[in-house]
Amino acid sequence: MSTLFVNTINTASGTDITIPTGKKLVVADEGGVIVPGTVIQVKSGVKRDTTAHTGATYSDIGLSATITPKQSNSHIMIIGSIAATSSQTSSATIRLLRDSTQILPDNPTSPGSRNIGMYDVYTPSNAYAIQSLSFNFVDEGRSAGTSAITYKFQVKSHGGGLTVINRSSTDTDASNYIRSTSHIQIMEIAQ
Repeated sequence: MSTLFVNTINTASGTDITIPTGKKLVVADEGGVIVPGTVIQVKSGVKRDTTAHTGATYSDIGLSATITPKQSNSHIMIIGSIAATSSQTSSATIRLLRDSTQILPDNPTSPGSRNIGMYDVYTPSNAYAIQSLSFNFVDEGRSAGTSAITYKFQVKSHGGGLTVINRSSTDTDASNYIRSTSHIQIMEIAQ
């Protein structure tokens, strides 16, 4: 077998370069073929256990994933699904961080002390009814480079209430619990 060294492949005529039927182009490394707009790699994290939070400052919920970009200019797409509930008399805010920088919600001071939309967990009439908070977000604001990045979720409770991740009840009978699982997937998108 011989090795061909080239920096650019071009057509002798026309616009297509064809690999014949029955032949394969094999790339040994993940991310070895870079096509703008396509996924280079995928990483994920899952949280199956239940945790409870009562603090008025943000704390980790135990759901994160780390990715080391193959290309310095890639965008990172984050897909998240969090099962959460808060006590009837209170609410909670869930946020997403890139390492130690908050990236969602993107306006952390509005409106006042709480955030709105899918990041706000609030149960007005039925205490501990579980909610699924889901979203897609493309992180275009990261610094260029190929250093490892960790994306993680944090929660804080408002009004001294209780926030529960992955379970919808405080019933002492475990057979009555409605349980769920929270997920995070992060994808490197070539540019």
